[in-house]
Amino acid sequence: MKRRAFTLIELLVALVIGVIVMIGVFVVFQTSSAAFRSQNQTQRMNDELRGALMHLKADLKKAAFLSTPNSAIDPTACLASEPLQALALELSPVNTGDAMSSVAVESSNAFIQPMALQLLGPYPTTRTFRTAGVAGNQVTLLTADTLETRANYPATQAEFEALFQPGRLLKIVNQDQLEMYVSVQDASFTNGAITIDQALQPATADNACGYEADGSRMEVVLLSIVRYRLGTDLRVGAPPSKTDLIREEMRFSGHSLVPVDGTQLRVAEYVVDLMLYDFLFDVGTPGAPNLLYYPTYEQGNVLQGDGTGKLERGTAAVPEKLRFVTIKVSARTPEEDPALAFSRRSQLFGPLRTYEVLPTMTGAAAVESLATRVELTTFRQRGL
Repeated sequence: MKRRAFTLIELLVALVIGVIVMIGVFVVFQTSSAAFRSQNQTQRMNDELRGALMHLKADLKKAAFLSTPNSAIDPTACLASEPLQALALELSPVNTGDAMSSVAVESSNAFIQPMALQLLGPYPTTRTFRTAGVAGNQVTLLTADTLETRANYPATQAEFEALFQPGRLLKIVNQDQLEMYVSVQDASFTNGAITIDQALQPATADNACGYEADGSRMEVVLLSIVRYRLGTDLRVGAPPSKTDLIREEMRFSGHSLVPVDGTQLRVAEYVVDLMLYDFLFDVGTPGAPNLLYYPTYEQGNVLQGDGTGKLERGTAAVPEKLRFVTIKVSARTPEEDPALAFSRRSQLFGPLRTYEVLPTMTGAAAVESLATRVELTTFRQRGL
């Protein structure tokens, strides 16, 4: 029997059906890919935000632990090379071109001015040490006396040098529980000798701030100052306008704090805003609280920008009165979504939904924010 061949019309119909099927498959694939990419970017943002808040909350909880909330008014802090605060805020400069000018396209991304947060605490280690003696500007640590001393003293020279770095701070507590804060200049692992920035004086009847006898058996705590800030990623190959949340150590240079090279840790990537708000202060006396609440830093002179705010580095600062604070971190997607319409933030503390990375591109990057409230129990415990 002779088989009938396909007609031209049948071939055309089959071809059209095939094309329609292929277009449908392509549309489904493209939609699924876009949804997967969007979901993946959202998941990445949430991971970055959770990691950032975990770091921030842990360091906030350690601020003022084993140290003073504010050496300017702390009666037990009888000596400090420079005024010390457990917490201080500053506003990142905008449109200045320096490392902290981290807002891309300021004209489009309006009402974004990330904060920088400075914290004082036992961040290198929470171990305590004991002095073997004091001679002028040299403090010698006990290296082997009791089991506790042997357990706390660094086992190797590398560990010792990683801890007692120049510029870090020592809190030395004498027998009267008075605290002396000095800066490390040099340190020797062999004999535990640490050179500090100023000579300690023997205690006298008129001045109990000093060491007794040979200066032995005093408690020593190692402290450092860390700063969280946003910074532009200047590494080779980094995408344009990429900003990250950075944690870095600070040292005193004269009366100013400067970042230490090599200590920068990228806590989270593509972060576009760091903000603190909902400040709760207790300005009362022990046993008689008097709570003051400020929703934003603009209210109550929390952050003035000139050193006169309640949480700035300056003589007007009262970080020891802070009891609660909310911290919020916002991150964007690495890429702009052409289907997402860009909308500017309407006010400084308003919701941040989108971010403009490149004005020449259609669309915008999506933004997610995550916040947590932190109770500062270490500040309250000092009862200042």
